[in-house]
Amino acid sequence: MRVFSFLMTVIVSCITGICAQTSNPQWHLIRYEEKIRTNAATFENGQVLPKAHRVSSKRGNINLIYQTSVPDSIDTALTFAKSLWESKIYNNRPINIKIIFDYIEPDVAMFTDVLYYIDSDNIKDLNGCPSALAAQITDIEDSREDFPDGSIFFNADIDWTCNFSGSNYGEYNLTTMALIGIGRCLGFGSSVTCLENKYYFTSAFPSYFDKLLYNNSTRLSDLAEEGLQLADFVTSDNVYLHTPLNTYKVYAPEVYAPHSSLCYLDEDNSLMSYSVGKGSNFFSIDDKTTDIIKAIGWNLPQTGLNIKSYDVGDNGIGSSYESHSFYIDKGNKTIENCQWLFSLKNKSGQWVEVSTGNTQEFTIGMIDNPEDYYINLNGDLEGKIECDYSHGGAEYSANPFYLSLELEPVIFSIEDLKVIKQPEEYSFYVTFSVCYAGADYITVDVERENDVNVTNYYINEPFIAHVVTDKMWTLTYNWIHIRVKNKYGEATKVLTFNPEIVTDSEEISCSSIPVKWLQFFNLNGTVLYEGNPAEFRKGNLAPGIYIRKEMYDNNESTTFKYIVL
Repeated sequence: MRVFSFLMTVIVSCITGICAQTSNPQWHLIRYEEKIRTNAATFENGQVLPKAHRVSSKRGNINLIYQTSVPDSIDTALTFAKSLWESKIYNNRPINIKIIFDYIEPDVAMFTDVLYYIDSDNIKDLNGCPSALAAQITDIEDSREDFPDGSIFFNADIDWTCNFSGSNYGEYNLTTMALIGIGRCLGFGSSVTCLENKYYFTSAFPSYFDKLLYNNSTRLSDLAEEGLQLADFVTSDNVYLHTPLNTYKVYAPEVYAPHSSLCYLDEDNSLMSYSVGKGSNFFSIDDKTTDIIKAIGWNLPQTGLNIKSYDVGDNGIGSSYESHSFYIDKGNKTIENCQWLFSLKNKSGQWVEVSTGNTQEFTIGMIDNPEDYYINLNGDLEGKIECDYSHGGAEYSANPFYLSLELEPVIFSIEDLKVIKQPEEYSFYVTFSVCYAGADYITVDVERENDVNVTNYYINEPFIAHVVTDKMWTLTYNWIHIRVKNKYGEATKVLTFNPEIVTDSEEISCSSIPVKWLQFFNLNGTVLYEGNPAEFRKGNLAPGIYIRKEMYDNNESTTFKYIVL
Protein backbone atom coordinates (compact mmCIF):
# COMPACT_ATOMS: atom_id res chain seq x y z
CA MET A 1 0.00 0.00 0.00
CA ARG A 2 1.34 3.47 -0.87
CA VAL A 3 2.53 5.58 2.07
CA PHE A 4 0.38 8.62 1.30
CA SER A 5 -2.72 6.49 0.76
CA PHE A 6 -2.13 4.80 4.10
CA LEU A 7 -1.80 8.17 5.85
CA MET A 8 -5.04 9.45 4.36
CA THR A 9 -6.79 6.23 5.37
CA VAL A 10 -5.64 6.86 8.96
CA ILE A 11 -7.01 10.39 8.80
CA VAL A 12 -10.49 9.21 7.82
CA SER A 13 -10.53 5.90 9.70
CA CYS A 14 -12.99 7.25 12.23
CA ILE A 15 -15.26 8.44 9.44
CA THR A 16 -15.91 4.99 7.99
CA GLY A 17 -17.10 3.72 11.34
CA ILE A 18 -19.37 6.67 11.93
CA CYS A 19 -21.06 6.52 8.54
CA ALA A 20 -21.77 2.89 7.87
CA GLN A 21 -25.03 2.66 5.94
CA THR A 22 -26.71 -0.15 3.97
CA SER A 23 -24.23 0.48 1.13
CA ASN A 24 -21.27 0.32 3.59
CA PRO A 25 -19.39 3.20 1.95
CA GLN A 26 -15.75 4.06 2.58
CA TRP A 27 -14.56 7.65 2.48
CA HIS A 28 -11.47 9.61 1.56
CA LEU A 29 -10.53 13.25 2.07
CA ILE A 30 -8.91 15.19 -0.75
CA ARG A 31 -7.38 18.56 0.06
CA TYR A 32 -7.34 21.50 -2.37
CA GLU A 33 -5.06 24.41 -1.46
CA GLU A 34 -5.47 27.93 -2.84
CA LYS A 35 -1.95 29.33 -2.67
CA ILE A 36 -1.46 33.03 -2.04
CA ARG A 37 -0.84 34.63 -5.41
CA THR A 38 -1.61 38.01 -6.90
CA ASN A 39 -4.49 38.33 -9.32
CA ALA A 40 -3.17 37.84 -12.85
CA ALA A 41 -6.54 37.81 -14.57
CA THR A 42 -6.79 39.70 -17.84
CA PHE A 43 -10.55 40.07 -17.40
CA GLU A 44 -12.41 42.69 -15.39
CA ASN A 45 -13.34 42.20 -11.75
CA GLY A 46 -17.02 41.37 -11.50
CA GLN A 47 -20.01 43.30 -10.20
CA VAL A 48 -22.90 41.85 -8.24
CA LEU A 49 -25.66 41.02 -10.71
CA PRO A 50 -29.20 42.33 -10.13
CA LYS A 51 -31.28 40.05 -7.93
CA ALA A 52 -33.39 38.85 -10.86
CA HIS A 53 -30.25 37.23 -12.29
CA ARG A 54 -28.98 35.61 -9.11
CA VAL A 55 -32.06 33.85 -7.68
CA SER A 56 -34.16 30.99 -9.03
CA SER A 57 -37.42 29.18 -8.32
CA LYS A 58 -35.40 25.96 -8.51
CA ARG A 59 -32.66 26.08 -5.97
CA GLY A 60 -30.40 23.89 -3.91
CA ASN A 61 -29.86 23.62 -0.18
CA ILE A 62 -26.39 24.31 1.21
CA ASN A 63 -25.86 24.40 4.96
CA LEU A 64 -22.86 26.41 6.18
CA ILE A 65 -21.67 25.33 9.62
CA TYR A 66 -19.57 27.87 11.51
CA GLN A 67 -17.01 26.52 13.94
CA THR A 68 -17.11 29.82 15.84
CA SER A 69 -19.26 32.94 15.63
CA VAL A 70 -18.21 35.43 12.96
CA PRO A 71 -18.85 39.16 12.43
CA ASP A 72 -21.91 40.16 10.41
CA SER A 73 -19.80 41.28 7.45
CA ILE A 74 -18.17 37.85 7.17
CA ASP A 75 -21.51 36.07 7.56
CA THR A 76 -22.97 38.26 4.80
CA ALA A 77 -20.09 37.52 2.41
CA LEU A 78 -20.30 33.76 3.01
CA THR A 79 -24.11 33.64 2.89
CA PHE A 80 -24.05 35.45 -0.44
CA ALA A 81 -21.61 32.89 -1.86
CA LYS A 82 -23.85 30.08 -0.62
CA SER A 83 -26.96 31.63 -2.17
CA LEU A 84 -25.25 32.03 -5.55
CA TRP A 85 -24.41 28.33 -5.65
CA GLU A 86 -27.91 27.40 -4.48
CA SER A 87 -29.34 29.16 -7.53
CA LYS A 88 -27.16 26.99 -9.83
CA ILE A 89 -27.80 23.49 -8.48
CA TYR A 90 -30.76 21.43 -7.31
CA ASN A 91 -30.47 18.89 -4.50
CA ASN A 92 -32.91 16.92 -2.37
CA ARG A 93 -30.41 16.19 0.39
CA PRO A 94 -28.70 19.14 2.10
CA ILE A 95 -25.02 19.82 1.43
CA ASN A 96 -23.15 20.39 4.69
CA ILE A 97 -20.00 22.53 4.57
CA LYS A 98 -18.01 23.56 7.62
CA ILE A 99 -16.45 27.04 7.72
CA ILE A 100 -13.25 27.47 9.76
CA PHE A 101 -10.95 30.46 10.27
CA ASP A 102 -7.59 29.23 11.51
CA TYR A 103 -3.87 29.95 11.34
CA ILE A 104 -2.57 27.83 8.48
CA GLU A 105 0.54 27.82 6.31
CA PRO A 106 1.51 31.43 5.49
CA ASP A 107 1.60 30.78 1.72
CA VAL A 108 -1.94 29.36 1.69
CA ALA A 109 -4.98 31.63 1.55
CA MET A 110 -7.54 28.86 1.89
CA PHE A 111 -7.79 25.10 1.65
CA THR A 112 -10.78 22.82 1.24
CA ASP A 113 -11.07 19.24 2.48
CA VAL A 114 -13.60 17.35 0.36
CA LEU A 115 -15.08 13.95 1.19
CA TYR A 116 -15.12 11.35 -1.63
CA TYR A 117 -16.53 7.84 -1.97
CA ILE A 118 -14.04 4.96 -2.31
CA ASP A 119 -14.41 1.17 -2.57
CA SER A 120 -18.14 1.11 -2.07
CA ASP A 121 -19.26 -2.53 -1.97
CA ASN A 122 -22.73 -2.19 -3.44
CA ILE A 123 -22.47 0.98 -5.52
CA LYS A 124 -19.24 0.57 -7.49
CA ASP A 125 -20.02 3.37 -9.93
CA LEU A 126 -19.80 5.93 -7.08
CA ASN A 127 -16.06 5.49 -6.63
CA GLY A 128 -14.53 8.97 -6.89
CA CYS A 129 -17.87 10.71 -6.38
CA PRO A 130 -17.90 13.69 -3.99
CA SER A 131 -19.96 12.99 -0.89
CA ALA A 132 -22.32 15.90 -1.56
CA LEU A 133 -23.28 14.45 -4.95
CA ALA A 134 -23.36 10.84 -3.75
CA ALA A 135 -26.05 11.76 -1.23
CA GLN A 136 -28.28 12.98 -4.06
CA ILE A 137 -27.70 9.89 -6.22
CA THR A 138 -28.25 7.35 -3.43
CA ASP A 139 -30.84 9.45 -1.59
CA ILE A 140 -28.94 8.56 1.58
CA GLU A 141 -27.80 11.48 3.70
CA ASP A 142 -24.43 10.34 5.05
CA SER A 143 -23.15 13.80 5.97
CA ARG A 144 -24.35 15.92 8.83
CA GLU A 145 -23.20 18.98 10.74
CA ASP A 146 -20.50 17.10 12.68
CA PHE A 147 -19.49 15.12 9.59
CA PRO A 148 -19.69 17.55 6.64
CA ASP A 149 -19.31 16.96 2.91
CA GLY A 150 -16.47 19.45 2.94
CA SER A 151 -14.61 21.88 5.18
CA ILE A 152 -13.28 25.26 4.03
CA PHE A 153 -10.36 26.64 6.05
CA PHE A 154 -9.65 30.36 5.66
CA ASN A 155 -6.28 31.73 6.75
CA ALA A 156 -6.99 33.82 9.86
CA ASP A 157 -3.84 35.88 9.24
CA ILE A 158 -5.31 37.36 6.06
CA ASP A 159 -7.19 40.65 6.19
CA TRP A 160 -10.21 39.43 4.22
CA THR A 161 -12.28 42.06 2.45
CA CYS A 162 -16.05 41.61 2.45
CA ASN A 163 -17.05 44.37 0.04
CA PHE A 164 -19.30 43.92 -2.98
CA SER A 165 -18.33 47.00 -4.96
CA GLY A 166 -16.27 45.37 -7.69
CA SER A 167 -13.30 47.50 -6.62
CA ASN A 168 -10.44 45.68 -4.96
CA TYR A 169 -7.31 47.22 -3.49
CA GLY A 170 -5.10 44.14 -3.66
CA GLU A 171 -6.81 42.16 -0.90
CA TYR A 172 -8.42 38.73 -0.84
CA ASN A 173 -12.17 38.93 -1.34
CA LEU A 174 -13.98 36.53 0.98
CA THR A 175 -17.02 35.92 -1.24
CA THR A 176 -14.82 35.11 -4.24
CA MET A 177 -12.76 32.57 -2.32
CA ALA A 178 -15.86 31.04 -0.68
CA LEU A 179 -17.37 30.51 -4.15
CA ILE A 180 -14.22 28.61 -5.13
CA GLY A 181 -14.28 26.57 -1.91
CA ILE A 182 -17.93 25.55 -2.38
CA GLY A 183 -17.11 24.62 -5.98
CA ARG A 184 -14.42 22.29 -4.62
CA CYS A 185 -16.97 20.67 -2.29
CA LEU A 186 -19.20 20.01 -5.31
CA GLY A 187 -16.36 18.14 -7.04
CA PHE A 188 -14.34 20.68 -9.05
CA GLY A 189 -10.68 19.61 -9.10
CA SER A 190 -8.58 16.55 -9.90
CA SER A 191 -7.67 13.80 -7.46
CA VAL A 192 -4.21 13.26 -9.03
CA THR A 193 -1.23 13.72 -6.73
CA CYS A 194 2.51 13.17 -7.00
CA LEU A 195 4.76 11.26 -4.58
CA GLU A 196 8.44 10.64 -5.27
CA ASN A 197 7.99 11.64 -8.91
CA LYS A 198 5.22 9.11 -9.45
CA TYR A 199 1.60 10.06 -10.03
CA TYR A 200 -1.43 8.51 -8.35
CA PHE A 201 -5.14 9.01 -7.87
CA THR A 202 -5.34 10.13 -4.26
CA SER A 203 -8.12 7.71 -3.34
CA ALA A 204 -6.97 4.95 -5.75
CA PHE A 205 -9.85 5.83 -8.06
CA PRO A 206 -10.20 8.70 -10.55
CA SER A 207 -12.75 11.28 -9.42
CA TYR A 208 -15.81 12.25 -11.42
CA PHE A 209 -13.88 15.38 -12.43
CA ASP A 210 -10.93 13.25 -13.61
CA LYS A 211 -13.24 11.33 -15.95
CA LEU A 212 -13.83 14.53 -17.93
CA LEU A 213 -10.13 15.23 -18.65
CA TYR A 214 -8.46 14.42 -21.96
CA ASN A 215 -5.12 14.88 -23.69
CA ASN A 216 -6.06 14.54 -27.35
CA SER A 217 -7.88 11.19 -27.40
CA THR A 218 -6.36 9.91 -24.14
CA ARG A 219 -8.67 10.02 -21.12
CA LEU A 220 -7.08 10.55 -17.71
CA SER A 221 -9.24 7.97 -15.96
CA ASP A 222 -8.01 5.24 -18.34
CA LEU A 223 -4.36 5.63 -17.35
CA ALA A 224 -2.52 3.39 -14.87
CA GLU A 225 -1.04 4.85 -11.71
CA GLU A 226 2.75 5.26 -11.46
CA GLY A 227 3.13 4.95 -15.23
CA LEU A 228 4.92 7.30 -17.62
CA GLN A 229 1.72 7.93 -19.54
CA LEU A 230 0.08 9.41 -16.46
CA ALA A 231 3.16 11.57 -15.75
CA ASP A 232 3.23 12.82 -19.34
CA PHE A 233 -0.50 13.55 -19.22
CA VAL A 234 -0.34 15.62 -16.03
CA THR A 235 2.60 17.76 -17.22
CA SER A 236 1.62 18.07 -20.89
CA ASP A 237 0.15 21.61 -20.86
CA ASN A 238 -2.38 20.07 -23.22
CA VAL A 239 -5.23 18.90 -20.99
CA TYR A 240 -8.83 19.68 -21.88
CA LEU A 241 -12.08 19.08 -20.05
CA HIS A 242 -14.95 17.83 -22.22
CA THR A 243 -18.59 18.40 -21.35
CA PRO A 244 -21.59 17.62 -23.56
CA LEU A 245 -21.69 21.33 -24.47
CA ASN A 246 -18.10 22.53 -24.67
CA THR A 247 -14.36 21.98 -24.21
CA TYR A 248 -12.18 23.90 -21.73
CA LYS A 249 -8.41 24.08 -21.30
CA VAL A 250 -7.23 22.89 -17.89
CA TYR A 251 -4.20 24.20 -16.02
CA ALA A 252 -1.49 21.55 -16.52
CA PRO A 253 1.96 23.20 -16.42
CA GLU A 254 5.01 21.30 -17.64
CA VAL A 255 6.38 21.40 -14.08
CA TYR A 256 3.90 19.76 -11.73
CA ALA A 257 2.38 22.21 -9.23
CA PRO A 258 0.97 20.47 -6.12
CA HIS A 259 -2.67 21.38 -5.39
CA SER A 260 -2.82 23.41 -8.62
CA SER A 261 -2.14 21.13 -11.59
CA LEU A 262 -5.44 19.86 -13.07
CA CYS A 263 -7.43 21.83 -10.46
CA TYR A 264 -8.09 25.07 -12.39
CA LEU A 265 -9.10 26.23 -15.81
CA ASP A 266 -6.35 27.70 -17.97
CA GLU A 267 -8.83 30.19 -19.41
CA ASP A 268 -10.06 33.69 -18.57
CA ASN A 269 -13.54 34.79 -17.54
CA SER A 270 -14.10 32.01 -15.06
CA LEU A 271 -14.35 31.79 -11.30
CA MET A 272 -12.18 28.66 -11.43
CA SER A 273 -9.42 30.23 -13.54
CA TYR A 274 -5.87 29.82 -12.23
CA SER A 275 -5.38 33.58 -12.71
CA VAL A 276 -7.96 34.45 -10.03
CA GLY A 277 -6.23 35.37 -6.78
CA LYS A 278 -5.39 38.23 -4.44
CA GLY A 279 -7.10 41.32 -5.80
CA SER A 280 -9.82 39.41 -7.68
CA ASN A 281 -13.53 40.03 -7.20
CA PHE A 282 -15.91 37.42 -8.58
CA PHE A 283 -19.56 37.82 -7.57
CA SER A 284 -21.21 35.41 -9.97
CA ILE A 285 -20.83 31.83 -11.15
CA ASP A 286 -19.93 31.87 -14.82
CA ASP A 287 -21.36 29.60 -17.51
CA LYS A 288 -18.08 27.66 -17.83
CA THR A 289 -18.05 26.68 -14.16
CA THR A 290 -21.76 25.87 -14.21
CA ASP A 291 -21.38 23.68 -17.30
CA ILE A 292 -18.51 21.72 -15.69
CA ILE A 293 -20.35 21.24 -12.39
CA LYS A 294 -23.34 19.85 -14.28
CA ALA A 295 -21.06 17.53 -16.30
CA ILE A 296 -19.61 16.20 -13.02
CA GLY A 297 -23.12 15.05 -12.15
CA TRP A 298 -25.07 18.02 -10.81
CA ASN A 299 -27.58 17.87 -13.67
CA LEU A 300 -29.66 15.57 -11.51
CA PRO A 301 -32.91 14.33 -13.07
CA GLN A 302 -36.17 15.52 -11.58
CA THR A 303 -38.90 12.91 -11.70
CA GLY A 304 -41.86 15.10 -10.82
CA LEU A 305 -43.76 17.65 -12.86
CA ASN A 306 -42.91 21.33 -12.55
CA ILE A 307 -44.95 23.92 -10.67
CA LYS A 308 -45.59 27.15 -12.55
CA SER A 309 -47.10 30.50 -11.59
CA TYR A 310 -49.35 32.87 -13.51
CA ASP A 311 -47.69 35.94 -12.01
CA VAL A 312 -44.26 34.86 -10.70
CA GLY A 313 -41.43 34.22 -13.15
CA ASP A 314 -38.86 31.44 -13.19
CA ASN A 315 -36.63 33.47 -10.85
CA GLY A 316 -39.29 33.07 -8.14
CA ILE A 317 -39.49 36.79 -7.31
CA GLY A 318 -42.90 38.00 -6.13
CA SER A 319 -44.44 40.49 -3.73
CA SER A 320 -45.23 39.77 -0.08
CA TYR A 321 -48.09 42.27 -0.39
CA GLU A 322 -49.94 40.51 -3.21
CA SER A 323 -51.55 37.11 -3.80
CA HIS A 324 -50.02 34.63 -6.27
CA SER A 325 -51.50 31.65 -8.10
CA PHE A 326 -49.82 28.37 -9.07
CA TYR A 327 -50.54 25.30 -11.18
CA ILE A 328 -48.78 22.13 -12.29
CA ASP A 329 -47.35 22.14 -15.79
CA LYS A 330 -48.88 18.77 -16.66
CA GLY A 331 -48.84 18.89 -20.46
CA ASN A 332 -51.19 16.18 -21.79
CA LYS A 333 -51.20 14.25 -18.53
CA THR A 334 -54.24 13.91 -16.33
CA ILE A 335 -53.49 14.48 -12.66
CA GLU A 336 -55.73 14.11 -9.62
CA ASN A 337 -55.79 14.54 -5.85
CA CYS A 338 -53.60 17.63 -5.72
CA GLN A 339 -52.40 18.40 -2.21
CA TRP A 340 -50.75 21.83 -2.08
CA LEU A 341 -48.57 23.23 0.69
CA PHE A 342 -47.22 26.77 1.06
CA SER A 343 -44.43 27.21 3.61
CA LEU A 344 -42.27 30.10 4.79
CA LYS A 345 -38.92 29.87 6.49
CA ASN A 346 -39.09 31.01 10.12
CA LYS A 347 -36.42 32.89 12.04
CA SER A 348 -34.85 29.59 13.08
CA GLY A 349 -34.42 28.60 9.44
CA GLN A 350 -37.17 25.95 9.53
CA TRP A 351 -40.01 25.65 7.02
CA VAL A 352 -43.41 26.26 8.64
CA GLU A 353 -46.80 25.74 7.07
CA VAL A 354 -48.73 28.85 6.03
CA SER A 355 -51.59 27.47 3.92
CA THR A 356 -52.79 24.37 2.06
CA GLY A 357 -55.11 23.54 -0.83
CA ASN A 358 -56.59 20.57 -2.72
CA THR A 359 -57.69 21.98 -6.09
CA GLN A 360 -55.99 21.93 -9.49
CA GLU A 361 -54.78 25.49 -8.93
CA PHE A 362 -53.48 27.03 -5.72
CA THR A 363 -53.49 30.66 -4.57
CA ILE A 364 -51.54 32.13 -1.68
CA GLY A 365 -52.57 35.41 -0.09
CA MET A 366 -50.52 38.40 0.93
CA ILE A 367 -48.33 37.91 4.00
CA ASP A 368 -50.01 39.59 6.96
CA ASN A 369 -47.14 39.33 9.43
CA PRO A 370 -43.82 39.29 7.54
CA GLU A 371 -41.91 40.32 10.66
CA ASP A 372 -42.56 36.83 12.11
CA TYR A 373 -40.47 35.12 9.45
CA TYR A 374 -36.86 34.93 8.32
CA ILE A 375 -35.75 37.81 6.09
CA ASN A 376 -32.84 36.82 3.90
CA LEU A 377 -29.83 38.70 2.60
CA ASN A 378 -31.86 40.24 -0.24
CA GLY A 379 -34.47 41.53 2.20
CA ASP A 380 -37.02 38.91 1.07
CA LEU A 381 -39.10 36.23 2.74
CA GLU A 382 -38.20 32.71 1.59
CA GLY A 383 -41.21 30.68 0.51
CA LYS A 384 -41.78 27.23 -0.94
CA ILE A 385 -44.71 25.79 -2.91
CA GLU A 386 -45.10 21.99 -2.91
CA CYS A 387 -47.71 19.67 -4.40
CA ASP A 388 -48.35 15.95 -4.18
CA TYR A 389 -50.58 14.48 -6.89
CA SER A 390 -51.62 11.17 -8.45
CA HIS A 391 -51.31 10.07 -12.06
CA GLY A 392 -52.22 6.70 -13.50
CA GLY A 393 -52.88 5.32 -10.05
CA ALA A 394 -49.43 6.25 -8.71
CA GLU A 395 -48.45 9.00 -6.27
CA TYR A 396 -45.94 11.70 -7.21
CA SER A 397 -44.45 14.89 -5.82
CA ALA A 398 -44.02 17.93 -8.03
CA ASN A 399 -40.67 19.69 -8.05
CA PRO A 400 -40.84 22.44 -5.40
CA PHE A 401 -41.18 26.07 -6.51
CA TYR A 402 -39.11 28.42 -4.34
CA LEU A 403 -40.25 32.00 -3.78
CA SER A 404 -38.42 35.22 -3.01
CA LEU A 405 -41.19 37.40 -1.60
CA GLU A 406 -40.09 41.03 -1.62
CA LEU A 407 -40.65 43.48 1.23
CA GLU A 408 -40.10 47.16 1.88
CA PRO A 409 -36.40 47.99 2.19
CA VAL A 410 -34.70 48.14 5.56
CA ILE A 411 -31.55 49.75 6.96
CA PHE A 412 -30.27 47.40 9.64
CA SER A 413 -27.41 49.46 11.01
CA ILE A 414 -24.74 52.11 10.50
CA GLU A 415 -21.36 50.65 11.39
CA ASP A 416 -17.69 51.64 11.58
CA LEU A 417 -18.52 55.37 11.77
CA LYS A 418 -15.31 57.41 11.71
CA VAL A 419 -14.97 61.21 11.75
CA ILE A 420 -11.70 62.44 10.28
CA LYS A 421 -10.97 66.04 11.29
CA GLN A 422 -8.97 68.54 9.26
CA PRO A 423 -8.48 71.33 11.87
CA GLU A 424 -6.53 73.65 9.62
CA GLU A 425 -9.57 73.91 7.32
CA TYR A 426 -12.22 73.82 10.08
CA SER A 427 -13.60 70.80 8.30
CA PHE A 428 -14.03 67.04 8.57
CA TYR A 429 -15.24 64.12 6.53
CA VAL A 430 -16.92 60.86 7.51
CA THR A 431 -16.57 57.19 6.60
CA PHE A 432 -19.06 54.50 7.57
CA SER A 433 -20.79 51.32 6.39
CA VAL A 434 -24.51 50.85 5.83
CA CYS A 435 -25.97 47.37 6.36
CA TYR A 436 -29.26 47.17 4.47
CA ALA A 437 -31.56 44.97 2.39
CA GLY A 438 -34.34 45.29 -0.14
CA ALA A 439 -32.35 47.08 -2.85
CA ASP A 440 -29.02 46.83 -4.65
CA TYR A 441 -27.85 50.38 -3.94
CA ILE A 442 -28.22 53.30 -1.55
CA THR A 443 -28.27 57.07 -1.99
CA VAL A 444 -26.54 59.44 0.41
CA ASP A 445 -27.11 63.20 0.60
CA VAL A 446 -24.75 65.48 2.56
CA GLU A 447 -26.44 68.69 3.68
CA ARG A 448 -24.56 71.58 5.29
CA GLU A 449 -26.08 74.46 7.21
CA ASN A 450 -25.70 77.82 5.40
CA ASP A 451 -24.99 76.01 2.12
CA VAL A 452 -27.66 75.72 -0.55
CA ASN A 453 -25.73 72.92 -2.28
CA VAL A 454 -26.37 69.29 -1.34
CA THR A 455 -23.80 66.64 -2.26
CA ASN A 456 -25.36 63.45 -3.64
CA TYR A 457 -23.83 59.97 -3.70
CA TYR A 458 -25.13 56.86 -5.47
CA ILE A 459 -23.44 53.76 -4.06
CA ASN A 460 -24.02 50.61 -6.09
CA GLU A 461 -22.84 48.16 -3.45
CA PRO A 462 -25.50 45.73 -2.20
CA PHE A 463 -25.85 44.39 1.35
CA ILE A 464 -23.07 46.47 2.91
CA ALA A 465 -22.35 49.86 1.32
CA HIS A 466 -19.14 51.69 2.20
CA VAL A 467 -19.45 55.48 2.30
CA VAL A 468 -16.78 58.20 2.21
CA THR A 469 -18.20 61.73 2.25
CA ASP A 470 -16.87 65.03 1.00
CA LYS A 471 -15.81 67.67 3.54
CA MET A 472 -18.23 69.28 6.01
CA TRP A 473 -17.68 72.29 8.29
CA THR A 474 -16.99 71.96 11.99
CA LEU A 475 -18.60 75.31 12.95
CA THR A 476 -22.08 74.51 11.58
CA TYR A 477 -24.66 71.77 11.64
CA ASN A 478 -24.26 69.01 9.04
CA TRP A 479 -26.61 66.20 8.07
CA ILE A 480 -26.09 62.96 6.19
CA HIS A 481 -29.31 61.48 4.76
CA ILE A 482 -29.15 57.76 3.92
CA ARG A 483 -31.93 56.34 1.73
CA VAL A 484 -32.79 52.86 0.49
CA LYS A 485 -35.74 52.65 -1.87
CA ASN A 486 -37.67 50.04 -3.82
CA LYS A 487 -41.13 49.89 -5.37
CA TYR A 488 -42.74 49.04 -2.03
CA GLY A 489 -41.33 51.86 0.10
CA GLU A 490 -38.31 53.68 1.43
CA ALA A 491 -36.08 53.41 4.51
CA THR A 492 -34.12 56.39 5.78
CA LYS A 493 -31.61 57.30 8.46
CA VAL A 494 -30.18 60.73 9.23
CA LEU A 495 -26.82 61.39 10.89
CA THR A 496 -26.67 64.81 12.56
CA PHE A 497 -23.29 66.43 13.30
CA ASN A 498 -23.43 69.27 15.79
CA PRO A 499 -21.20 72.35 15.44
CA GLU A 500 -17.98 72.49 17.45
CA ILE A 501 -16.71 75.81 18.80
CA VAL A 502 -13.34 74.37 19.85
CA THR A 503 -11.94 73.26 16.50
CA ASP A 504 -9.00 71.29 17.90
CA SER A 505 -11.34 68.99 19.80
CA GLU A 506 -10.75 65.30 19.19
CA GLU A 507 -14.45 64.55 18.84
CA ILE A 508 -17.34 65.86 16.78
CA SER A 509 -20.74 65.08 18.26
CA CYS A 510 -22.88 62.85 16.03
CA SER A 511 -26.38 61.59 16.58
CA SER A 512 -27.38 58.53 14.58
CA ILE A 513 -30.80 58.05 16.17
CA PRO A 514 -33.25 57.89 13.24
CA VAL A 515 -35.20 61.11 12.64
CA LYS A 516 -38.81 60.05 12.28
CA TRP A 517 -40.39 63.51 11.81
CA LEU A 518 -39.14 66.89 10.67
CA GLN A 519 -40.57 70.41 11.05
CA PHE A 520 -39.48 73.81 9.73
CA PHE A 521 -40.80 77.12 11.10
CA ASN A 522 -40.25 80.70 10.08
CA LEU A 523 -39.31 83.21 12.78
CA ASN A 524 -43.02 83.95 13.35
CA GLY A 525 -43.64 80.32 14.32
CA THR A 526 -45.53 79.36 11.17
CA VAL A 527 -45.00 75.74 10.11
CA LEU A 528 -43.51 75.69 6.59
CA TYR A 529 -42.79 71.97 6.37
CA GLU A 530 -43.89 68.96 8.40
CA GLY A 531 -43.31 65.35 7.43
CA ASN A 532 -40.88 62.57 6.56
CA PRO A 533 -37.26 63.85 6.55
CA ALA A 534 -36.59 61.78 3.42
CA GLU A 535 -39.11 63.89 1.49
CA PHE A 536 -37.72 67.27 2.52
CA ARG A 537 -35.77 69.23 -0.08
CA LYS A 538 -33.73 72.28 0.88
CA GLY A 539 -34.61 73.99 -2.36
CA ASN A 540 -38.22 74.31 -1.19
CA LEU A 541 -37.15 77.02 1.29
CA ALA A 542 -36.35 80.57 0.20
CA PRO A 543 -33.10 82.14 1.50
CA GLY A 544 -33.53 83.14 5.11
CA ILE A 545 -33.36 82.06 8.75
CA TYR A 546 -35.59 79.22 9.98
CA ILE A 547 -36.15 77.00 12.98
CA ARG A 548 -35.57 73.28 12.39
CA LYS A 549 -37.04 70.67 14.75
CA GLU A 550 -36.03 67.01 14.53
CA MET A 551 -38.08 64.34 16.33
CA TYR A 552 -36.36 60.98 16.90
CA ASP A 553 -37.46 57.37 17.30
CA ASN A 554 -36.73 57.58 21.04
CA ASN A 555 -39.36 60.38 21.33
CA GLU A 556 -36.73 63.03 22.02
CA SER A 557 -36.33 66.12 19.83
CA THR A 558 -33.79 68.81 18.97
CA THR A 559 -34.51 72.39 17.86
CA PHE A 560 -31.95 74.74 16.32
CA LYS A 561 -31.44 77.63 13.93
CA TYR A 562 -31.28 76.78 10.22
CA ILE A 563 -29.96 79.20 7.58
CA VAL A 564 -30.58 78.96 3.85
CA LEU A 565 -28.37 81.23 1.75
